[in-house]
Amino acid sequence: MHQFTEFDLDTLIPLVKEALECFTAPDDGTSSLASLFLLRLARREPHRNLRQLTNRVLHRAWSELQNVAAEDARFIQMRFFDGETMVSTALGMNISEGHAYKIRNRSIERLARIVLRLEQVARAEQQRLWTQRLAAPTYVDLFGVERHIEDLLPILYRKEPPWIVVLEGIGGIGKTTLAHALMQQVIASCVVDDLAWVSFKPSQLLPTGDVVVTGNETAMESLLRTLVLQLAPDVPVSAQMRQEQMVDILRARLKERVQIVVVDNLESAADLQLLMPLIEELSNPSRFLLTSRTQVASMHPVYRFLVPALSRIDAGLLVQKEAEWGNLHDGMELTEEELDTIYAVVGGNPLALRLVVGLTRSLSLQEVLLMLQEAATHPITLLYRYIFEQAWELLDEAAQNVFVYMPLVARRGDPFEVIRDGCGMDQQPLQDALALLVKLNLVDVIRNGSEYRYGIHSLTRTFLLNDAIEW
Repeated sequence: MHQFTEFDLDTLIPLVKEALECFTAPDDGTSSLASLFLLRLARREPHRNLRQLTNRVLHRAWSELQNVAAEDARFIQMRFFDGETMVSTALGMNISEGHAYKIRNRSIERLARIVLRLEQVARAEQQRLWTQRLAAPTYVDLFGVERHIEDLLPILYRKEPPWIVVLEGIGGIGKTTLAHALMQQVIASCVVDDLAWVSFKPSQLLPTGDVVVTGNETAMESLLRTLVLQLAPDVPVSAQMRQEQMVDILRARLKERVQIVVVDNLESAADLQLLMPLIEELSNPSRFLLTSRTQVASMHPVYRFLVPALSRIDAGLLVQKEAEWGNLHDGMELTEEELDTIYAVVGGNPLALRLVVGLTRSLSLQEVLLMLQEAATHPITLLYRYIFEQAWELLDEAAQNVFVYMPLVARRGDPFEVIRDGCGMDQQPLQDALALLVKLNLVDVIRNGSEYRYGIHSLTRTFLLNDAIEW
């Protein structure tokens, strides 16, 4: 990643002066303006060295200077572009050498002002384009993710492995929201050369309980076509373009420049098996950020981040805000006791919390919580299917049996031996079953020094204790 540099006029003036003084010098692979986003955009042009690209930026600013200060533009051309001395420049402009020095200082400052404005415009335009590529945000305010962002941004900004970062967790826990918030920070800092976002979310559950189908392309086709359209907009993409051609285009772009590619909702085992070798090939120096409900297997180092449930405090803030935005409860805030009850049933799953609030538009809170515990209505059944059904279908009989047993473990989790005794299973089958449940993020591993405990989310407990599992 590039170092974030916030330019102001005082910082830029000496850098522009140095770049002008090197205008006619041979390329040595350096430039005082190398940190400009303008220059990084210019470096997308092939077959040009750093000196040529720097000079193009200076010449572009000089062209605008001509329109507002012709004398200053003439001085810049004679002294720096044509490489004349101060004496010959003064003679050519029919001014004293002392006055020429005054014009030099004034013209460099004016040129730097134009470069600064061009830099700000370029950043704003690229930030607008990158923001359009992101998935539409499903949040207004963020709750409980600030620390996660602080922890993850340095990982994304590293100039070393791991080149693949995975946000893992059960459905509705906020993986996409966290990825979106991270990319907003990346966009604001302009530390990358380019950014892309690809989503494999086949459907989306809304807070109203409705399900929206979002796409039907194959994983490989969707990934390649979307990335080529975003990262190689100069390349015409036809329906006849072969996958091998698109891979070659992406390999050239992703290896040449520092970019971040977000692959959201990479969920199914088939998609993971198909796409991970390609993602591994295309990474370095570009970085991939993946979100998935299951642990991603890779031959390369992967930084894994298990997205935790919201704390009781953050869950309460989210519920109160959702009620406020929805104009529910006639402006009355929920009591702490009511928030405690919600958290005991739902836990810190943001999607489930939003659904609880949405359903209170037509039902009492007590009725909604009872429905969650009994899975008695269509929206609640859809919620459970959206979060758990795909993972449930991947479990073998032993893993299903262990999963159904998990509501009996302590809320802080139980050690392996306690679960083994409770399930009445032999050690190896239980180890295999727990490994699969952990891989699918249905069971959490709670580490305390050398002790390992296994537990589940409150929403998972509520789900397992009702009749929804009769699929």
